Amino acid sequence: MDTLPNDVFLAIVGCADVKTTLALMGTNKRLRSIIIAYQRSITKASLAKCIVQPRGHVLSSDQSRRRLKYGTFKMRRELEKRESRINQILSNPTCVNLASPPGLGPLTFEQQKHLFSLLKRAMLQCDYIADIAVNDCEPVDIYGYEMLISNYYELSDLVDDVRHLDPYTNYPARPFQLEYIKSLPTQDIVMMYYLKNILGASYLYATRKWMNSDPVFYERVVFVEECVLRHGSWFTWAKFFGGAGWRAVTNGMENIGLVELTGFELGEEEDALPSLQSGLIERFNELHSSPENSILSLRKVVKDLITGVNEDERIDEGADEDSQHKQASQGDTGMEIDTQD
Repeated sequence: MDTLPNDVFLAIVGCADVKTTLALMGTNKRLRSIIIAYQRSITKASLAKCIVQPRGHVLSSDQSRRRLKYGTFKMRRELEKRESRINQILSNPTCVNLASPPGLGPLTFEQQKHLFSLLKRAMLQCDYIADIAVNDCEPVDIYGYEMLISNYYELSDLVDDVRHLDPYTNYPARPFQLEYIKSLPTQDIVMMYYLKNILGASYLYATRKWMNSDPVFYERVVFVEECVLRHGSWFTWAKFFGGAGWRAVTNGMENIGLVELTGFELGEEEDALPSLQSGLIERFNELHSSPENSILSLRKVVKDLITGVNEDERIDEGADEDSQHKQASQGDTGMEIDTQD
């Protein structure tokens, strides 16, 4: 490796994951100095392969989350973690049943692959929305995380000065996040809506044994869906696959969300901002002229995307087949032949 020209060596490093890169740095001082000197360039080259490219800094998925600077190996490692977690989420039937997803029915192998790729992009968009909190507004200080972990917020009424310290509500980032959702192409809107819907249904099914004992069970499901949009893959992974420590954090986030949701619905705060999912659903309804039950409309649109055949076209094709069958049963005079004895 010592005999390789620098440009060839850097090209090799650019194709390696962070774990391999760090291992190479430990081999000798010369290689370490080259990698450190070109850390930003190496990272930027790898980001070009991202399905949804980060626009700047990203949030760490540590329980006490920090801002990870753009162009660093720590940032790149976080993106690798996200992709691994998304693959785990979408490949596990307890989260997403690709073989027969809600409202779509049985899918072929190729259709399942297509659905997987669309849902993956949707989850990456949710990660991008979370990162807006450290790019388009002042990031929440670490003190906010420490207060949450110490259960400071458990019984808080989230008055304005406290709400703006809360990193999981991300209140200062909300206007920027809603604006970004409005700017997304139709397909991303559709798939993000479907993603949060099926993950909410999976959470409901997994926790249904507490349904009768929890007076705010359905509100809790709603906020889990909201957190999928706000925090993306790390929250979703922690909720479905994390250990006790992760569950404690996500449960605390749910409690905060329930207070926020109740305050918004009761109109207790005149300047309260709408949730991300309300903005997402509103945008979907604008794009698809949905009836009151937008879930039925959503599933129809997703089915058209996955199968490549519009349901209305299927109906027309069925009518054409009936017409052709009728014509085939007629004689030259155009009169229908009596096939009975």
